[in-house]
Amino acid sequence: MNLLKGVTLPVKLGLVGVVNRSQIDIEEGKTIKQALEQEEKYFTKNHPNIAVKMGTSFLSERLSVILMSHVKKCLPGLRSRVSHMRGVQEAMINDLGKTIAKKGPAILELINTFCEEFRCVINGNSTNIQTTEISGGAKLFYIFQDTFGKALEEFDPMTGLNLSDVRHAVRNSMGTRPSLFVPEIAFEMLVKRQIGLLRDLCLRVVDLSYDELANTISVTCSRHFERFDNLKSAAMTSAIDLLSERLSPTRQMVESLLNIEQGYINTNHPDFMYRYRAMSERIKSNSEPSHDAASVSSMASRISICDNSPTPEKVN
Repeated sequence: MNLLKGVTLPVKLGLVGVVNRSQIDIEEGKTIKQALEQEEKYFTKNHPNIAVKMGTSFLSERLSVILMSHVKKCLPGLRSRVSHMRGVQEAMINDLGKTIAKKGPAILELINTFCEEFRCVINGNSTNIQTTEISGGAKLFYIFQDTFGKALEEFDPMTGLNLSDVRHAVRNSMGTRPSLFVPEIAFEMLVKRQIGLLRDLCLRVVDLSYDELANTISVTCSRHFERFDNLKSAAMTSAIDLLSERLSPTRQMVESLLNIEQGYINTNHPDFMYRYRAMSERIKSNSEPSHDAASVSSMASRISICDNSPTPEKVN
């Protein structure tokens, strides 16, 4: 009795005693209604003072009251939470846009928009202009004008070339026959070697341009295909693969241009003609007005002596 009253084991909501059907009752076919009637008779006979607060019927009523009290307590906060979550989901749906009925035309439109935006970014007339750093066509212009241009201006054409190399090249080009004037083949050989030093610099510009174009593709895809992750990945992969396919031919073209420059040394270039005229004027100013055979012979002998003079290594 004390146990059912909560004296022996006090709990907050109290104890409710019930009499459940046993396995024998189930096997004998006793119904739930019969079990409830037998339960009521049990508590009325054995515990008449607390019979009204015992049994399955009272337990169900008690649980219903507790449940309703809990629902009333949690409902305002639950309603506010559900409203907030609904607003968040509706905002996400609005960001995704309207439902696409025809996927083919929509995908084609997105791809065309992406291509147009990429072209605008390169040309500099895009509506989404970055203000934190240069990018797109401006970055390509910077690579060619500043990076490559300054590198060319700072490039020393005499890199790796000293007076001893020039002297050996001139003498090796003469062979067994002494020459009155500097052989042109030695000049071309040295110039071709110096032109070859520009190869790495030119190919570096190709790589920098490729990196900037790939970055522009990535940024443009992320902006236009934000709603469709799979389409964004496919478009970005296709565009970068197409760009990668043109990287090798571009490098080959640059190397071909360098080979062309090495293949034919244009001595009629204005830079050569300017220095040729300067040298001619200097020789003319240093020579006598008569230009007789004796003066020419004397100058030729001086040049021949200079060409056939021993190298510093031989002197030592």
